[in-house]
Amino acid sequence: MKNHLFTTCVVTAGLVSLLTGCAQAPLALQEMGSFHIGGREVSISGKPVREIVFTAGGVPAKIDPNGIHQVEQMYVQYFVPARRRGRLPLLMWHGGGLTGVTYETTPDGREGWLNYFIRQGWTVYNSDAVERGRSGWAMYPDIFAGEPVFLTKPGPFERFRIGTGAGSYDEDAGKMRLLPGNQFPVAAYDNFIKQNVPRWTSTDDAILRAYAQLVDKLCPCIVLAHSQWRPLCVQGSAGAA
Repeated sequence: MKNHLFTTCVVTAGLVSLLTGCAQAPLALQEMGSFHIGGREVSISGKPVREIVFTAGGVPAKIDPNGIHQVEQMYVQYFVPARRRGRLPLLMWHGGGLTGVTYETTPDGREGWLNYFIRQGWTVYNSDAVERGRSGWAMYPDIFAGEPVFLTKPGPFERFRIGTGAGSYDEDAGKMRLLPGNQFPVAAYDNFIKQNVPRWTSTDDAILRAYAQLVDKLCPCIVLAHSQWRPLCVQGSAGAA
């Protein structure tokens, strides 16, 4: 990271939180856009050339996987409000098996934290971590070690502290066993599970490299993180981090 003073605070966000009473000010933007950051080039050799038909009835095309591949970049979308009140940019980092959708809209269709903070005058950077969503993933096991992990439908309910644990999920929402005080909109759980994407357990270093470059680009900043990045709370100088 760059050798300059910064403050990064990682706040653990609940999987979905009720945004009751949020101010419904006009969502006025000065600027919005997106970019990719990080990544590296990897050379692949010794793989067979294959013939692929992209469309039924189409002409076969030869696909040669050998050569240079661009991998491990991270997609970032940013929103600059017309009236900025937040002193620092806010970086939103989602949890494992998820993407930046986490912060966009709640499963039951209400505005998410992304819109909330923009309305409060914060410049927000919402990302899809390396190997998720619009960041894309790479060949495995040639580039990514191992295989992706796929979650079953009950998995997040029982593991993400929505339910009380193993066996707490049920297809009948009325029979689901929620943790006491949980505010998750359980009737919309089906919509939430559609957000889940495959993830690798071997890409943390690549993800952290991309996040580090994003922090260097934007710091000083504030990081709002969910689940997978809970241990990352750093305060001090970037050169010492």
